[in-house]
Amino acid sequence: MITDETLSAFLWRNISGYRRLHTLGTAQEAVTLAHRYNVSINDAHYAALLHDILRKTDILDISMLSSEVGLQILELCATIKGKPNSLAHAEYGGLVAEILGYNSNVCAAIRWHTTGRANMTQLEKVIYLADFIEPTRTWSDNNHMLKNTRSLAYTDIDKAVLSAMTATVEHLHFAKQGLSVDTHTIEGIEYFKNLCHA
Repeated sequence: MITDETLSAFLWRNISGYRRLHTLGTAQEAVTLAHRYNVSINDAHYAALLHDILRKTDILDISMLSSEVGLQILELCATIKGKPNSLAHAEYGGLVAEILGYNSNVCAAIRWHTTGRANMTQLEKVIYLADFIEPTRTWSDNNHMLKNTRSLAYTDIDKAVLSAMTATVEHLHFAKQGLSVDTHTIEGIEYFKNLCHA
């Protein structure tokens, strides 16, 4: 695993503006949720810090990394070109975390932070929710669902995940003019509906 100093340099040279505020808000929320749900605070912290590392792959600064690690990340970024970044950044972000030496729990939490899925681990739920409810997040078209998810997040994590997934589907259908919904999200909604209403 890379050192915290190297991670910090890697993050702050590659994340700026709103994305930096969002990342810090996600990390703060993830640590608080992890504490509430007895999840590894270190894993939640690292996963949250790295969850959006590949949101912009065109200008990635790897100068603080070893040449071997940096080359692996650049090769990975080259495979993303042409793929919709709204989903690809999560899948490939998990792979970057693996290259950097983080454990499989951290990598999976990054991998699933955008779509969610059925049968998520507690850490995956924490990162999924932290990304959704962090303080800088606003949804003008679906703010009532965001408020509902925030209110559930610290009382019932499964209902909160279901609320976030449902809000995401509504957002994609209405605000984004009928964009398709990832099958993992659809399966996740069914899974959490059954879990919450059992």
